[in-house]
Amino acid sequence: MKLSTFHITIEDSRLKFKSHNHEDMFRRYLAQFEGKEVMLELSEKKAKRSGQQNNYMWLYFSIISDDTGFTQNEIHTWAKGKFLTEGIKEVFGDNTRIIKSTADLKVGEFINYLMQIAEEVGIPLPDTTDFLGYSYHK
Repeated sequence: MKLSTFHITIEDSRLKFKSHNHEDMFRRYLAQFEGKEVMLELSEKKAKRSGQQNNYMWLYFSIISDDTGFTQNEIHTWAKGKFLTEGIKEVFGDNTRIIKSTADLKVGEFINYLMQIAEEVGIPLPDTTDFLGYSYHK
């Protein structure tokens, strides 16, 4: 069985699942390790980028678009391919680029992603204070 990630809450030193279905999936996953020594790693869930950050990214893409003539979607596709590629995998006999979604980026990863784009295109990021309530630039 493929390695899986389970989002749980710890309450009174017990695992609390979002639903009985999630708990059943977790138990089925554990069953494959019966009798084996395993390593369990727990980490605190990190916040993913927000809808407000997504809007900021598209604002930035519109600024780049106005300056370069490329469409926002062309810029988005280019940037994901350049900075979010996780590798190449053969799918149905074709080599396919595996690209991480911006929706899956944690806040710090998202900031880094935008900064990489800005460095590559030479167009500064707009001040984020109006959009996010704080500035990346200070």
